[in-house]
Amino acid sequence: MNTLIDFARHIPTPEAALTVAYTSILLPMKDRQPLDLRLTAPAEGRDIPIVLFSHGGGPSNYIPSKDGYAHLTQFWAERGLAVIQPTHATSRVGGLPPDAEGAPFFWRERVAEMTAILDRLDEIEAKAPAIAGGWIAPASRRRAIPLAAIPPASFSAAAFRVRIFATRAFLPGSC
Repeated sequence: MNTLIDFARHIPTPEAALTVAYTSILLPMKDRQPLDLRLTAPAEGRDIPIVLFSHGGGPSNYIPSKDGYAHLTQFWAERGLAVIQPTHATSRVGGLPPDAEGAPFFWRERVAEMTAILDRLDEIEAKAPAIAGGWIAPASRRRAIPLAAIPPASFSAAAFRVRIFATRAFLPGSC
């Protein structure tokens, strides 16, 4: 057995709660195909915190998409977080051709997608009726919530994009 996994079993966490998942939530995007999202969240609750999870690029066909890392996002949702996972248009399954402008890294496109998710939380919430009105705050109060209340998460090259996204969010015009 992997000793790190065995060690992790002993880290205290809240009991798992019932969750709900929505897939595919499609957000129309200008001049390209829609952004395909998965939302996994607790089935009950109010003021549920949101995490944006950006997948990596990798050679797998499904790990680098909204369908990858379900075990991780499910764990987070069972412990009280709403997790939004996009299938980035630049992934193997996302549809943006590898020879499009900005290739091969497309980091600006992925930052724009993460920004679109934040800017359009009301649309996402409307497509997920089981959690409508429950996450982070009602739309009427959402403008007062600091952007830091919605952390991005990732790893590998995607972690680089997440850092750029966070920098752009907190220091507009810096990238």
